[in-house]
Amino acid sequence: MTTYDLGHSQGQHNITCRLCSMTSYHPEDVRQRYCGYCHLFHGTLSQWLNLTQDPHPEIAAEFTGMINREIMPTRPSAKQDSRN
Repeated sequence: MTTYDLGHSQGQHNITCRLCSMTSYHPEDVRQRYCGYCHLFHGTLSQWLNLTQDPHPEIAAEFTGMINREIMPTRPSAKQDSRN
């Protein structure tokens, strides 16, 4: 499971977070797979997501709760990060 999409538009690479739908064109965000809105490095998040699958149901429940409490309530409508 991946939590981000990499793209290329307007002559620039970009990263779109699948959790908040924000897109960043900042080269360091793309390189580090970072979401400035969620303040998450997607490599780390993907590692957690891999742990949330069986045989780790207790971790899955804790992680799902964290996402619901801390990230999803602040989820914006689809917008783009204006940093260049």
